[in-house]
Amino acid sequence: MPEWQVRLQGNKFELELLGEVFTSPDLRVVHDAGEYFLTSDEFDLLNDATGILDRAMQKVRLANGAAKLQHRDFQAVEVHSVTRLEDHGGRSQWVHPRAIVLELDTLGVTAAVAAKAASVHAAVGSALRFLGTGPDNWVSLYNVYDVIREDVGGDAALKARGWSSRNEVRRFTQTANSLDAAGEGARHGKRAIRSPKHPMSLEEARTLIRLLLKRWIDAKGKG
Repeated sequence: MPEWQVRLQGNKFELELLGEVFTSPDLRVVHDAGEYFLTSDEFDLLNDATGILDRAMQKVRLANGAAKLQHRDFQAVEVHSVTRLEDHGGRSQWVHPRAIVLELDTLGVTAAVAAKAASVHAAVGSALRFLGTGPDNWVSLYNVYDVIREDVGGDAALKARGWSSRNEVRRFTQTANSLDAAGEGARHGKRAIRSPKHPMSLEEARTLIRLLLKRWIDAKGKG
């Protein structure tokens, strides 16, 4: 039976790090003949290049979000292609038209812990994929916030957790929704929502959302 691999490209240090972090049958990064590949038991079940590309994109986005919690200065790693290893020893390759960037960040919850939580809790996987899709912006960060808020039972329940100050959460949501505060990157294109007195910077928002995400995942692990 043919075996499927998704080839990754990037700097050696970053690829080696991913190989150390992701080792489960569902999501593995392996080194073979000088290259690094993403493999999964799911790929063999799909047995179709297009379907495997789609599934690999989801897995890489999840790994991206999980890894962002651990290594802030990680350099870009991309999906290069899908390879099928034939029974007779040949190889067939499909080059992916788009690169998926893996940015890694640092926080107390490791990428491996986050990925494990995602395998148990669908909401964690959804939040990590939002975090892992493209560069951070007000929309993607708010999507992560929405997933966490809905999972814990709404605004009041989230505030009651005490994972961040109510004022900081209010600054984040108001800034993200205000065209005057966030500019063209705001979630809304009209000026119906006023800018907070002290708008939150995007860097502050990144820190807040990662803090909420880390504490939410921690709570999932203890629940």
